[in-house]
Amino acid sequence: MLYYYLITYIIQAILHRLNKIDDPIAFQMLPKKTRWVVNIAAKYLPSSAIDKFDWIVQRTDFIDEQLCQFLMDTTTTTTANSSSSSGSPAPQASSTCRSRRQVLVLGSGYDTRCLRFGMRPYPHDLDFYCVDLPSVTSNCQQIVERYLRDNEYEYYDADDKSMIKIKKQPTYVPFDLNDVAISKEKNTKSLLLDTLAASEYGFITDGSIPTMVICEAVLFYLNPDAAQTITSELFRLSAPPSSSDNDSADNNDDDRKIKAYNKFATRY
Repeated sequence: MLYYYLITYIIQAILHRLNKIDDPIAFQMLPKKTRWVVNIAAKYLPSSAIDKFDWIVQRTDFIDEQLCQFLMDTTTTTTANSSSSSGSPAPQASSTCRSRRQVLVLGSGYDTRCLRFGMRPYPHDLDFYCVDLPSVTSNCQQIVERYLRDNEYEYYDADDKSMIKIKKQPTYVPFDLNDVAISKEKNTKSLLLDTLAASEYGFITDGSIPTMVICEAVLFYLNPDAAQTITSELFRLSAPPSSSDNDSADNNDDDRKIKAYNKFATRY
């Protein structure tokens, strides 16, 4: 497990150093005594070796673009200044979402996307839920906690007219996705959605808020029944809000469009 964690961050950091992907956080997630590997590899690895990671570059770019589009479509932007002490580029704007948003990452592993996007100027209304095996989520949570102790983000809140410092950690959900097939065999309610909706996690499963589901190279590792069940269950999150909610006097047409905006992105 430790070996996989190091390899993941090393590859991401090398690709960032070579301007292949935008991931300034991966290098900082590595233990300091291992960072020399990134510096040497980025300088001396031949292009023929780097080219073998093109599939990672394409997959990362695709999902990042989908997530950016999701955030743009569910965000109202106002001009402001923002900064980050971590070295990660921060947009020169303060973004205010009209409602809470959530991103569900299945098989999240050691990906840094929840930090790269969750720390931008809209973290107060954007929640990441990272689902993976208990051993992975436990280890990743410790790594992220260590990272957040050393890095502080701040953004300008146009409403409060002040700089706000944030340290927001994604919610890690320990869950074996293959167990979904068991609930299907027993004809019971969704084990995955029930787990996510538990009060300790707080994931909204009724489709009432903007939701994006990310599956990055995970479905083909699952039992066929589990993969099919997960896909069908999560597509239900795109169901529009109830008619009573749509007819509320407090909701205008734009609000309803945003509430009904849900996205499912998968890449192998």
